[in-house]
Amino acid sequence: MKKTSYFLAIIFLISYTSAQSIRIGPTVGYTFPNSQDLDIQSVIDKSLEFDGDMHFGAKLKIGLPMLPVTITGGFQYAKLSGSFNNLSTEQTIYVVSAGGEFAFIPGPIQPYGALDLMYTSFGEFKTSNLSLSESNGRFGIGFGAGVDIKILPMVDLDLSVKYALHNLIGKEDGEESFNTANVSLSVLFNVL
Repeated sequence: MKKTSYFLAIIFLISYTSAQSIRIGPTVGYTFPNSQDLDIQSVIDKSLEFDGDMHFGAKLKIGLPMLPVTITGGFQYAKLSGSFNNLSTEQTIYVVSAGGEFAFIPGPIQPYGALDLMYTSFGEFKTSNLSLSESNGRFGIGFGAGVDIKILPMVDLDLSVKYALHNLIGKEDGEESFNTANVSLSVLFNVL
């Protein structure tokens, strides 16, 4: 009886893992910061906002069989800059995320809602070749919506819009929130 149970469990596990889909591919998009960075406020009496800029990265999607939920993972890099009078600033951010997407309707064009947990590593905050703060990391969340479009049997396009609260957890006293809106396009290739 035990051997039969083990055999059935192994067969079930193999069929379950082979029924899922795994897609991975590059991501490109635009990051719109909508928060002011506190570090610059200590240098000048007027606040400075970062300008939007391109971001690059990768996205992973693991589809679960028989469920409208997809597990996601991702990495993004963006170099943000801004200027005020003759003062220019620069900061890089690296974002690692894990989350899920809930599909509203099945089909070749599939809209979804998304929720991500993320870790953001903020690089040194620099102005005119002077480092004002060291790099640090914070935890946050992102939420948004998107659409998955099947263009070939093994290739999908994923267009998404997300709002990210980058330093929701782990803020120091007096640290303002750093939030961004992101528009991303991923080309995903089916691996399984």
